[in-house]
Amino acid sequence: MEHVATQVAQKEFGAYYTSTRVAELLVGWAVRNHDDRVLDPSCGEGVFLEAAAARVTALKGQAASQVHGIEIDPKVLRRSLGPLLRRFLIPEENVCISDFFDVRAPDHPPFQAVVGNPPFIRYQTFKGPSRQKALGLVRGLGVALPELASSWAPFLLHATEFLDAGGDWLW
Repeated sequence: MEHVATQVAQKEFGAYYTSTRVAELLVGWAVRNHDDRVLDPSCGEGVFLEAAAARVTALKGQAASQVHGIEIDPKVLRRSLGPLLRRFLIPEENVCISDFFDVRAPDHPPFQAVVGNPPFIRYQTFKGPSRQKALGLVRGLGVALPELASSWAPFLLHATEFLDAGGDWLW
C-alpha cells in the first residue's frame, strides 16, 4: 500500500528520477573547482547530492559545507536522504525542507553549480496558489510564461537566481 501512496506522491510532486551514472556525468561537468558550492533544489532521494558530495570530495573540497539541497517532501529526508547525508558528513541543515518557490536566493550565499532534476508537473495539475507563486517569481525576473507552462519552466528560471556570476546549472 505504501508503494501506491509513494507513486501518487511522486506524481503529485512531479518526481522523476535520474540514474546515478547520468547524475555523476552531469555533476562532473558542472562542479569544476574544489571550493564550488552546489545546490540541488529538488533533491528527492539524493542522486545529485551524492554525486556532488563525491565530486567535491574528489576535488579535495568539503562536502559538509559545500553541498546543499531543497526537498518539498519531508518523508524523503527521513527515508532516503538521512543515510546519504551521514555517509558524507553533511549536516541535515544543508537540506531545506520547503517548496522551492518559497526559498529566496538572497537568503543564501551564491552557488557555483545548480544541478538536479526539476519537477515535471503538467500545466493541467500545476494550478492554484503554487502556480501563481511560481509565475509571480518569474514575472519578477521579467519573464512572462504562457498559460500552458508546466512547473519545470518557472522552476528553472527561479534556480538561475541562486547562481554566482559565471555559475552553471544543469538539468
